[in-house]
Amino acid sequence: MKADSVSQEECDVVVPRSCIAEYVKQAKKIASKYGLRVEPCGHCGDGNIHTELLRGPEQSDLEWKHATHAALTELYVLAKELGGQMSGEHGTGNGRLSFLKDFVGDRMIDLYKQIKIAFDPNLILNPGKMIEFNEEDTNEK
Repeated sequence: MKADSVSQEECDVVVPRSCIAEYVKQAKKIASKYGLRVEPCGHCGDGNIHTELLRGPEQSDLEWKHATHAALTELYVLAKELGGQMSGEHGTGNGRLSFLKDFVGDRMIDLYKQIKIAFDPNLILNPGKMIEFNEEDTNEK
């Protein structure tokens, strides 16, 4: 895939095994809509799908950025609609934080913050990673 594309972006999701075929069909339609090629691969035994978005040489940097963001947004919505999760293996990571709140909701974000504060009350470990705290959050601790 790397040899056959200019850039790649991975969307790592997990869906119920019974929904893998539907996810792959829809992922290809979503990617095509944004002028991207997609090559889903992964671990069918546990529903983990690495959806590789591939950039062709005809796309500018700006087109690639917009297309991948739009496709990722739809792919995460699709995974959720099929009863899946945002990540099956690789974790959320800093590159996917903008999608996290829409996927897990306010309640889980609040829980993440509570866990962070329980283990790191001074917010000194890995600052700015995963969960962002605003002034209101830090006044509550």
